[in-house]
Amino acid sequence: MSENLNFKISSALKNIIGKELINDKFIAVFELVKNSYDAGATRVDISFNNIFDINRTSITIEDNGCGMNYEDIKNKWLFVAYSEKKIRNQTSDYRERIKRVAAGAKGVGRFSCDRLGASLDLYTNTVYCNKTNVLKINWDNFEQDDKNEFINVDVKYDTVEPIMKCGTKIILSNLREIWTKDNIIQLKNALKRLINPDNETHDSFDIYLHVKELTDNEINGRIFNDIFEKLNIKTTSVELDISEDGKQIKTALYDRGRYIYSVKEKNEFDNLFSIKIKLFYLNRSAKSEFTKSMGIESVNYGSVFIYKNNFRIFPYGEPGKDFFDMDRRKTQGYNRYLGTREVIGRISITCDDKHFIETSSRNSGFLESKGYNQLIDCFYNKVLKFLEKYVVDVIEWGDLSKEDILAGKTKALNPEDVKLEIINQLASISKRKDIIDIDYNTDLLNVIQEASADNVESKLNRLKDIAQKSKDKNFQVLANNVIGTTKALYKENQENSKTIQKISDKNEKLQNQYESERNKSFFMEDALSIEQKNFIEKMHTVNINIDTIKKNICLLYDDVKNGSASKEDIENTLKDISFLVERIRSLTQYGGVANFNLNDEFITQKLGEFIDEYCEKIFRNRNIDIAITNHSNISLRFCPQNISTLLENLISNSIKAKAKKCWFEIQDKASFVVMDYFDDGVGLKKNVDPETIFDFGISYDNGSGIGMYHVKRILEEMKGDLVVDEQYINGFKIQMRIPVCEK
Repeated sequence: MSENLNFKISSALKNIIGKELINDKFIAVFELVKNSYDAGATRVDISFNNIFDINRTSITIEDNGCGMNYEDIKNKWLFVAYSEKKIRNQTSDYRERIKRVAAGAKGVGRFSCDRLGASLDLYTNTVYCNKTNVLKINWDNFEQDDKNEFINVDVKYDTVEPIMKCGTKIILSNLREIWTKDNIIQLKNALKRLINPDNETHDSFDIYLHVKELTDNEINGRIFNDIFEKLNIKTTSVELDISEDGKQIKTALYDRGRYIYSVKEKNEFDNLFSIKIKLFYLNRSAKSEFTKSMGIESVNYGSVFIYKNNFRIFPYGEPGKDFFDMDRRKTQGYNRYLGTREVIGRISITCDDKHFIETSSRNSGFLESKGYNQLIDCFYNKVLKFLEKYVVDVIEWGDLSKEDILAGKTKALNPEDVKLEIINQLASISKRKDIIDIDYNTDLLNVIQEASADNVESKLNRLKDIAQKSKDKNFQVLANNVIGTTKALYKENQENSKTIQKISDKNEKLQNQYESERNKSFFMEDALSIEQKNFIEKMHTVNINIDTIKKNICLLYDDVKNGSASKEDIENTLKDISFLVERIRSLTQYGGVANFNLNDEFITQKLGEFIDEYCEKIFRNRNIDIAITNHSNISLRFCPQNISTLLENLISNSIKAKAKKCWFEIQDKASFVVMDYFDDGVGLKKNVDPETIFDFGISYDNGSGIGMYHVKRILEEMKGDLVVDEQYINGFKIQMRIPVCEK
């Protein structure tokens, strides 16, 4: 005869899943804090009462979470091993109330109460309850007779008038152990490490500790931990981020608060996603800062902590625990590898329980799985080695050793001291086939400007390799511009150096002749020809403009480095640089044939006469007829370089617009000199807003989009204005007004 039988559950199960399973009183407190977090609380208060009277000592843990109603207590809290936090049990109502990834999902955390005290008083209600639900449990009642079934041990339920708006409050009494002041300090220090210090969800959750009998600030108040952020000012760090979809890994390097570079690559770990790792190298200054801030040496604090859904997983990171075998590996290469004494950091996992399942005892870490083994591999190969390669090979440990000091060194290596070595590393990384993108601090581009002519070519080639690997088109354009400009400048400098040397030699020869002939003739022309003088003066002006460009770039680098450069700051600096480049171009291209001095910062002259003379000298060989009608008798004070730049841009645009002729009409009106410019080209397209042609970088003819911006800027510097005549149908017309200012 066959029949179906059922398991019977002894009341002794309470001990197995209670005080015997969770055998650490600190872990028991942590589990109850997790329950508050999973209830959607933003604050939990832990209070120790009557600590000097061991017979009356109690612990109160109160939160402002969603609370429980009668059905929740009966069908969830009292349902052993059931957890609404498990993905399969989460209702839409639960997800709407919590809006968090649950920290626990075993369904046994509530039995932590048994580990702490024999008696439990639980008070809870939701925003919809007009009464507070009360549950009273004496855990010792489960220990009277092992033959008694678990479900036959009664717990008392009642309701009272509301004592809270919403949340849960538990009072634990008849405590299993005595809590001394030292125990409570230990608890606070452990709670500091319980919550992920840079909660990636930016989800507000604060823990407060209260002990009435102890009034010092060492214990009472909010618990928080910002040690990693303090360390970031002093040390080197690596940050790894595996994307939510698990397709990419981004690894970024920082050194003493400064971003160095980052690399994106394909994720080879199929069980890892939504994972962030931060690892800090502890040089001597960082260790000193740690001890000063924490009152404990870093070696006694711990090493690499693991957080799952913002809560710490024990015992990872505990002092003396080396789950990544860093210390064993360090013994094989003491001066090549980092051990637990040299690093501190955290691994943050945001996921369900599929790949990272915590043991029920809550202090034995994760169950071994493919995902856990991949996490160890990822940390070892993508983070630890990444950090070692920079710390050991590039900055040479970032500290001065005794040998360094004896050798006379006074300063440890910083990023700015090893720019070339960093670019060498990036060039090596860029050759890997799994690399998706590379980015780095543009301050490193300074290495090109600082290079000598002997090795600039090799540095440009390394920069070119990195730019080709980068997927950032703006960066590619910037790098190519730097490469092109640098090569052109070096070529031009070499040619100018030869010319200047020839002039210098001729000058020396003429000076000797002048001295020897001085007594023969009282009057003598200058030793240098006007052309030679003009050339030297022009080169001087070019150098001044180049110095200004370099200064602007350096200031921009500093602002970007310090994080104070806005998009507007960057755009304005680029506009200033482009304007100076245009002035240099005008000076070097046309200054040699002009019989006026373009180097003069300002001249006073009739504008029409200047334009007539300039166009006659400069544009006579252009494929366009230029006419000037001048009815102005007023002399203006203006910068000749600016006017030459204005003329070049206007006439060049007309040529691009297929104009055969252009002309100026200049006349005096009231306190202005008005200049109308016409051409017979194709004119503006009908759908073009005339105002937009003066915007920086906007072009409708495949040009640079900078020329007309310069025209407008020059007029603005002269306190003038300009407007495009939209009604002009025979080409293009623009009117410019320049105020007559006092000299």
